Amino acid sequence: MKAANSILRKQSGIALLTTLLLLMLLSGMLVGFMLLVTSGQRMSGMDSDYNRAFYGGEAGMEKITADLATLFGSNYAPTGKQVDNIATKTPVIPGIQYFDQSNKSTYLIGYPKDGNGNPVASYNPITSGSSPYQGMSALETPYTLMVTSRTPQGSEVKLTRTTQTVGIPLFQFGMFSQTDLSFFPGPNFDFGGRVHSNGNLFLASGAMPLARYLAAGIRVGLGSDVAAGPDAPLFSVMRAGAYTQNALRAAGLTDAPSLAPADWLRLGTLSGAEALGLGDRIGSVEVGKEADLIAVDPSLTLPLEGVGARDDGHIDEMLSRLIFRAHPAMVRGAWVRGRLLPA
Repeated sequence: MKAANSILRKQSGIALLTTLLLLMLLSGMLVGFMLLVTSGQRMSGMDSDYNRAFYGGEAGMEKITADLATLFGSNYAPTGKQVDNIATKTPVIPGIQYFDQSNKSTYLIGYPKDGNGNPVASYNPITSGSSPYQGMSALETPYTLMVTSRTPQGSEVKLTRTTQTVGIPLFQFGMFSQTDLSFFPGPNFDFGGRVHSNGNLFLASGAMPLARYLAAGIRVGLGSDVAAGPDAPLFSVMRAGAYTQNALRAAGLTDAPSLAPADWLRLGTLSGAEALGLGDRIGSVEVGKEADLIAVDPSLTLPLEGVGARDDGHIDEMLSRLIFRAHPAMVRGAWVRGRLLPA
């Protein structure tokens, strides 16, 4: 009997130990399962919160874009204050905030400003191949829309959109007339197109008041016209322009100082390109521009022997000789877009 009771006690102890081990294993599995469920719920909540922030940012971006379009629909030239006022009208969405932790607004509109804080446009040609206005000149103003939405739980989404307004002048070309046409001066106004003068020395139709144009901020460029001038080289046009302005000064019709040779060279190169709206592409030798240039031999413009003119390599002296002593043979090569033209 004692042996039988001992065997039963041993078997009962093993069964209890096995039961405890099974309970511990099941408890561990249950705890792991609960942790897995809790983690999944937490990740699901995070995804839901992020999606809420994203859609809040998307809603804000669409609203600020629509409000800007509405403003331009009623006012083609709004002030900076009117544009900035749009950024104060954030959408009202429960659980979405449009400010950062320092309580600064994250609902913003950025644009280039003039001295008065109003949007400023740049004069550029339309280059879009799909636009029916391609090649025309326009006043472009870029706007950068920035919206950052946040949730109380800390999810944050930042969206940025770039748009622009394009104002195409109704008149792409204008004529400035001083002698045969006149109008009573009114308020100052901006003209986006190119302005041509009706003065022509060769046709005896008047001399251009260059100093007055430059003082008014008008972009002036020199050009040659064989049908209304003696020859085509721009160096000859520079020389004729300098002589004409000197004559106006001698006759007491202007008191503006004489332009330096470098000023005349600029009028015949970069200023002409800027007047055509092409100053960012041609007109000067700069990195990124098209290589449209000529090579000249200044030795062919040296003064006659015994004249005694300065020839010490000074830039003004060299430019003066190129303009006032231009010689056809001094041009030794010409390049267009970096390609040497045949002689």
